[in-house]
Amino acid sequence: MAKFLINNTALRNNGDVALVQSLSNALVRNGHQVMIATSYDNFAQQINVAEGVCPEVAGYKIRYFQHRLLANIAAIFLLLTDKHYRSCDVILGAPGGYINSFYGINWKLTIYRWAKVFGKKTAIYSQSVGPLNAQDKSILQASQRYIDLLVVRDVYSYKAAVDTGFLSENILLTEDAIFLENPVFSTESKSSKIVLFSVRQWTYEARDLNAYITLMCQLVQLVLAKGFRIEFVSTCQGLATYINDAQLAQTIVDNILKENPAADVCVDNTYHTLASLKSKISKSNLVIGTRLHMCLLALTSGIPAFNLSYEVKGLECYKYLGLTAYSIDYNELPTQAIQQLTQFLDNAAEIRAALPSLMQERHRVANDQLVAFLNRLGL
Repeated sequence: MAKFLINNTALRNNGDVALVQSLSNALVRNGHQVMIATSYDNFAQQINVAEGVCPEVAGYKIRYFQHRLLANIAAIFLLLTDKHYRSCDVILGAPGGYINSFYGINWKLTIYRWAKVFGKKTAIYSQSVGPLNAQDKSILQASQRYIDLLVVRDVYSYKAAVDTGFLSENILLTEDAIFLENPVFSTESKSSKIVLFSVRQWTYEARDLNAYITLMCQLVQLVLAKGFRIEFVSTCQGLATYINDAQLAQTIVDNILKENPAADVCVDNTYHTLASLKSKISKSNLVIGTRLHMCLLALTSGIPAFNLSYEVKGLECYKYLGLTAYSIDYNELPTQAIQQLTQFLDNAAEIRAALPSLMQERHRVANDQLVAFLNRLGL
């Protein structure tokens, strides 16, 4: 049995909560102890962690700690003074997509450097990697001196890590950590007339937000024409201190209602715990999501989900799921987007019938990959 401390947990995002919970539960099933290190302990209460919650290197919450010197001081201080850091055997980076120059990576990797000095095993689990600028490529390449194993969640990320000079023998290819959780299939979805849409504002990598808004309006009109009621809801909303996708959703809904005041469309702008969001998803017929984990929460509930991929991680995930036809680019050409969404709507019953066996297989594969990861660490 090993004591894991999962760090770099941005738990205000229900996608991140789902990932950390899935990984934590899977480690416990394999006989290990788990602690969660976070700057947002009130959000960590959603996750049933037997060993509890402890402080995080506070770069997420206090921006000063993103400075390299202060990040080093914080890491050393926690490893010396906090009983959770001192007693753990493994510092394990949370699943997600933060090895990306958009977010910045240097301060997130600091804890691993000092963890190795203090004799810990170190790893990062089920991460997207890239795109990275030249400076961050150099930082990631240098980090392999103190990261025992980098676990990546798709082929693009594997290639991006290798491209930095990170040795392939120190990289393990897996899939998204959400599949570690046993899928529970909705009994209400099939008869529902509700379709949930999730959106995200994204202008990085020269994305055109106005084109995206126009495209979303067209997709909404297509779904409304099929007789569905539409609600906008997201894994990220309802918090004054975090990204609120409901604001962009309201802009889209206002545009739709100008054209069609009778349109059956609304925005849910409240904050949901992961449990309440899962419950809401389970009562929907379909999900059309820009947030990848909005889609994956639906798929693992047996609900067909169409993805608009604002980063490559969406398309990469849909590739290994065998659902490539149902993932489009954030700025897809409208004619192509409408064609693929129409195909999705026409094939929804067939997709729904196939999801239980597909999700059970992904769950099996994800857990086999976790065992391989533990073996690589000698655990």
